[in-house]
Amino acid sequence: MERTNPTTAATGEVEISQAPRTLALNAGEVVDIGSTRVRFLVRSPETAGAFSLIEYPILPRTLVAPVHRHTWEDEYSFVLAGRAAALLGDEVVYAEAGELIFKPRRQWHTIWNPGDEPSRILETSPQEASSASSMNSLPRSNR
Repeated sequence: MERTNPTTAATGEVEISQAPRTLALNAGEVVDIGSTRVRFLVRSPETAGAFSLIEYPILPRTLVAPVHRHTWEDEYSFVLAGRAAALLGDEVVYAEAGELIFKPRRQWHTIWNPGDEPSRILETSPQEASSASSMNSLPRSNR
């Protein structure tokens, strides 16, 4: 199968992909979000805002993002390797490789690697990982 690039060379804009395509093992845009460098497998504009698909490699005992919430979208984090923990409101949940963490919209949350080994998660969300537009600021009690 021929790889179809969703970015047009002339404009640099992301197109909505209609053609079958593959993404090489280490391909995809890598973005430094501070705590880790995420890899975008699918960008939100490619799916007309339906979702983005992002790989997060997480070092041991590392928090991915401060506590935040999304107004309009749910997030799903699938643990590919290692362990992940998530604070969902006042509850902490743990997931092993092969398990899924659901973070509902409007729920204060964060995710981290609680283990001593690196972990990797695959996350879906309509927003981009570095997008501040979908994240509300920390509650006053957490500032």
